[in-house]
Amino acid sequence: MKKRFGVRDENLIKPGIGEATRVLLRRIPERLIVRDPTVPDVAHLLQLAQEKQIHYDTDSALPYHAVSLIKSLSLC
Repeated sequence: MKKRFGVRDENLIKPGIGEATRVLLRRIPERLIVRDPTVPDVAHLLQLAQEKQIHYDTDSALPYHAVSLIKSLSLC
């Protein structure tokens, strides 16, 4: 994830549905990555991403259902 999306700090990578949800609700998200957008467990994440106009990617090799990337404040 760090190389693929140019994330400098691994603390800005939040794996799992719960962590991704918290990022979309409480932080400034950069991007959402989901393994399978048709899985009902990630439907709320896709809805939140759409509402906040956050881009999402699909990665079938992802070891988690979802990963969210927090926007680095140094780049804002």
